[in-house]
Amino acid sequence: MGVIILTCSNVFMRIFGKPIPGTFELMGYFGAVLTAFALGYTQVRRGHIAVDVLVFKFPRRMRNFLNTINYFICMIFFWTCCLADCGICSDVAPDR
Repeated sequence: MGVIILTCSNVFMRIFGKPIPGTFELMGYFGAVLTAFALGYTQVRRGHIAVDVLVFKFPRRMRNFLNTINYFICMIFFWTCCLADCGICSDVAPDR
């Protein structure tokens, strides 16, 4: 709700030539936070429409195996992102 209010307020204030400073940056931060929460919620609910339509027809053992592979790949990806953000992976992250 805050994102909508901030956006509408900024658009309204632009009409009078006084946009809200930092709106672009705040919208980027809010977007990142909302996306992170949405991804976390989807992961906890084990939901993904496109994959569920295909995978739901597999036997339970196959689904569990695919979930394990998926979690492992995601773990490696996010671990690499964390290392890159900390600057540990010099091949992945630019020099700071």
